[in-house]
Amino acid sequence: MYQEYIQHTKLKELLSLSEQNLALQRKITKEAEARLARIRNENQNQRDMSADMGITATSSKDKERSEA
Repeated sequence: MYQEYIQHTKLKELLSLSEQNLALQRKITKEAEARLARIRNENQNQRDMSADMGITATSSKDKERSEA
């Protein structure tokens, strides 16, 4: 009987830790998605400003092609 109590208590602790872990994963994912959205928005704003100034972004491969 005592062994069952110990097992039950340990399972409850594991469940609690699993729930905490899941909550932390969700929080981290939400923060990472928000950070990614901000970065994408900043990058788009930079591209828009560059386009407004007549500057076009070219990759190194594009430069190599144009020089060839």
